[in-house]
Amino acid sequence: MLGYAMLWLIARFYLKARGREGMGSGDPPLLGAIGLWLGPLGVVETMLGASIIGIAAAIVMLVSKRKIDADTALPLGTCLAATAWLLFLLQGPG
Repeated sequence: MLGYAMLWLIARFYLKARGREGMGSGDPPLLGAIGLWLGPLGVVETMLGASIIGIAAAIVMLVSKRKIDADTALPLGTCLAATAWLLFLLQGPG
């Protein structure tokens, strides 16, 4: 519930502040499912890892001279899934 609520609130705040969608509608349910899979701490770790991946992707785009502006889409769901998979593997048998 924590993961879903966190991203849902961010998406609603962005919509109200900017007047347009800023996040895909699948991202909150995805993080909610990740929370069921990895637990509450896993949600926080997943958000941190996904943010780091997203920042790294933006840096690569800047270095390769690609334009980044408010309309540039960086897929959060892909970053969330990659991070959650890595965290799952690092947890080991449990």
